[in-house]
Amino acid sequence: MNRQPTRKVSRKSAPARRRSGQAMVEFVIAIVGVLVVAAGILLLAELHRADTDTAVEATAEAIDDSMGSAIASSFTPVDDWREGRDAMRHTKDDQPDRGSFAGVRARVARRTAPDGDWSGLARLDGSGARYDDIRQFSDGAMDSATFRFHRGASQQTVEPLPVLRRLLGLPDAMTLRNETWMPSTGGLY
Repeated sequence: MNRQPTRKVSRKSAPARRRSGQAMVEFVIAIVGVLVVAAGILLLAELHRADTDTAVEATAEAIDDSMGSAIASSFTPVDDWREGRDAMRHTKDDQPDRGSFAGVRARVARRTAPDGDWSGLARLDGSGARYDDIRQFSDGAMDSATFRFHRGASQQTVEPLPVLRRLLGLPDAMTLRNETWMPSTGGLY
């Protein structure tokens, strides 16, 4: 008897095929998700770069305006003044002590930070100054012309990837603006 091998038909083969298709769909969804996250990270990096660039450009513009034409190509900042023969401060015979930019940074820039040392500054009523006092200039409490502040502004447009625009509902372009105010040096340097 010549029997031909019989083929067994398993009822489990159809769901197994369905599961392998499901795994492929899940894999594709995971790949798309990773690509969307990567595109989002690229957008955040581009926004951060544009924000930094506009802040630097605005600051440079404000510094150029505040220095005016009195600034020389190279100079040394004054750290302090020594009293002259009359033993009185702030008179004609006082002599300057030359400083460095590191000293300017230590005495000015660090103290004007939010967590800096504001003990040497006082308000008109005698109470201690706060970091918020500087921020109030932009609220219109005092006119910027009173202190001869110079404004620097810059803006840059960033266009998100089309995929992110559709998925996240982002606008076609995002404009970043930065504004900086610097006090007039009046030729001090």
